[in-house]
Amino acid sequence: MADRINVEALESQYLADIARYSLPVVVIATRSNLDGQICEGSDRSIHHDHWLIELENPKKRRKTEFWLSFDTVVGFGGLRLNHPTLRPDYTFKKIIFISGLSRLFGLRFTNKDGTLQVSRQFDWYVRWRLARGIARNEDVEQKDFDAFTVTLASGDILKLVPLYERLEQMFAKLRRGELALSDFMISRRSAFNWPRLSDELGIPYITLSRSAEFQLALFDGFAQFEDVYASAILIYLKPTLRDKGTEGYAEGGSRNLYRPWQIIHRISRAGALSTHRLTFDPFKKTSARSLIAQTASIPSERTLTVLPEDYIRLLRAALEWVFKYHQYIEEAVTLLRGQHPNTSLVARLAFNDYLDSIRPEGAPKLYMGWFLNKNAAKRVTGRIAVGEALKLLLSSTALVIACFAARRSTELADLRVGCVERLRNGYFLTVYIEKTHRDLQRFPVPLAVHAAVDIAERLGKTVEGRPEWLFEIPRAGSMRVGFDPTENIREFVEFIKLPPPQGRSTWDLTSHVLRRGFAIYLYFGDEWSTLDDVTYALQHFDPHMSRVYLTEILPGEIHRLQDELKARRQIANDSATPEFTAWKDATEARLSEMLELQKDFDEVRLEAYVYRMMSLHRGTDEVIGGLANRLYDDLETLVEQASADVRIVSRSNDPAVFETALIDRMKVFFADRSLEPVPGGVMHCGARRGNEEDLEQAVCLTDKKLAEITWGKRSVGKPDYVDYAYSGALPCLRCTHGGAFKANQRKLDQKEERLKHAADHAPTPAAAAVRSEAYLQFRDAYQRAKAKKGTKR
Repeated sequence: MADRINVEALESQYLADIARYSLPVVVIATRSNLDGQICEGSDRSIHHDHWLIELENPKKRRKTEFWLSFDTVVGFGGLRLNHPTLRPDYTFKKIIFISGLSRLFGLRFTNKDGTLQVSRQFDWYVRWRLARGIARNEDVEQKDFDAFTVTLASGDILKLVPLYERLEQMFAKLRRGELALSDFMISRRSAFNWPRLSDELGIPYITLSRSAEFQLALFDGFAQFEDVYASAILIYLKPTLRDKGTEGYAEGGSRNLYRPWQIIHRISRAGALSTHRLTFDPFKKTSARSLIAQTASIPSERTLTVLPEDYIRLLRAALEWVFKYHQYIEEAVTLLRGQHPNTSLVARLAFNDYLDSIRPEGAPKLYMGWFLNKNAAKRVTGRIAVGEALKLLLSSTALVIACFAARRSTELADLRVGCVERLRNGYFLTVYIEKTHRDLQRFPVPLAVHAAVDIAERLGKTVEGRPEWLFEIPRAGSMRVGFDPTENIREFVEFIKLPPPQGRSTWDLTSHVLRRGFAIYLYFGDEWSTLDDVTYALQHFDPHMSRVYLTEILPGEIHRLQDELKARRQIANDSATPEFTAWKDATEARLSEMLELQKDFDEVRLEAYVYRMMSLHRGTDEVIGGLANRLYDDLETLVEQASADVRIVSRSNDPAVFETALIDRMKVFFADRSLEPVPGGVMHCGARRGNEEDLEQAVCLTDKKLAEITWGKRSVGKPDYVDYAYSGALPCLRCTHGGAFKANQRKLDQKEERLKHAADHAPTPAAAAVRSEAYLQFRDAYQRAKAKKGTKR
């Protein structure tokens, strides 16, 4: 009776607390349970356990709706958050999301991933507290929080609960017959029932299935039983056993684990509910920032970036599919869409000869089907289904777009048909910025992105029309090709069996890695001329607008936002309004995104300088032109400094130790140097931005002044940098800042041949005279530049 009264009291308290609030407007539907009827409009209920939320504009991005649950499993034996005895936690979670979705108490949930992350981590807080035997938030003390931080330091979130004790209890229940082995198999699919195991242990099955240590214990436990179901379970689990993975958290994961404590403290302090409050500040003794840093046991992997030569291998493979195989796969897709779904295997195999006749060299052989089912697999060898080839082609286009547009792979899924347009000064991509701007934004992109988008658009065209989303590709009728850019790009790399970078077991294609592509192309693109004809299309993919954006527009926007933040903070002072706080948070996030992009660009710029200078040091490259002697003088200075460093620190004769010291010196030295590729890949420019002496000597700026005098124009103020509009092979060959490495010299040789051919085949004597003069000017300038060939001291 006491328990019943207690439950009734908890329910009454819940109703009293929740009555103070209303459903946020972004909750567009609710349902009482997972299988319940979906209620919309006035039928929605704040008391339902499932809320359908839409935080973003469905006209700007795909899949904006998501479900938030208040009946998640949080305890052993299937104890769920909506259990009557857990009404205080159930209430607290609802008030957290009412507040975050309605922007109350300083909380603001603006995107799907962040909202669901808070939900997951709150559930983990409840699991931990219940496992520790603490029923109420009021009873949590500082010592408990300290124990929480110590447990997190182990790097394994499963240690927050007594997992293996629960597992043994579950097996004991199986031995006693309180549970059946059949409960853990989904008979119709002969698959292991992870959700059932999750319910029993009180832990999300995704977390359980990712733990190699737990999977081994699970396998050993089921191996104790002699039963047909036990055998089936072991057959299913055995392939999933793997070596123990890396434990620990990156900084972002560590921050997520402490986030619910911050929110619970804020909600408690605000008096958002009458009971079940946290009575102390968990971060008073040690700040959240310090705890996050201490718990983040996995170091940042920003230094583990893909080297330019590996990046070129990756893009070369993608470009091969995009530009050599797309017509072949498009033709196969068109034919397949015209087939009846029940077309016989014999009829499908009849297409083999035709498909083989149009297959480009190196492309996979195709089978006329969306999938290769078991029946077809017995008759088909050495072929992949057209549907799989379509996914691989889409993956290669997504990879090219991600690299050259410097976008996150998750943002690719929200690209619309017509996302690339040609404006007066180049091509621009319109993309939804997911993490910071949270709106559509336009970026300059090279022609490679336009070409890849065009292919993806053609793949989606059918007689019925074209879906509005770029990677929403129809199969037949209303069926769609399932495509996830992040996952399918990984599958593409695995399919083509591209060896990972040296020292790595896999390709780690993170957003940071992918968005370095545009900068790598800009600084290392001239090296691609040594590759085969696969990359011919890149000859016209000029990244000049990307350079303008990153070197001029982006820094200007960063400074503007920094100045605006500083000014408005001074005005707001301590009386900040919710509107100002929202603006400040959004602006800081956008600024962080811009600074991150600029950092990526600057990293590659530095890598390119080190690469060129190390090539000169090793003798694998050479440089000619006015810049040559300066580079070799710099190299001599750097070698002397590195030699001194080695003598002082280690006295080692190991060449690797010396090269490390030399690279370290180059990174510091680059702060006062510049080595920028000239558009067209013909030269490199060593003029330093803002250096008056360098700019006075720049031939491109001299030519610009002469042009302005001729046309009666005049620039305002002194130039801050060279003007690439007046650069090119001839001006840069004449310039003291111009240098041509081997890859540049190949371009110059080609240009000299073209000029000579044009002079020798002029249609008239007058044209021949003009062309001959142009050829001789170039030849003489080129010869003079070769005479200025620097040498390693």
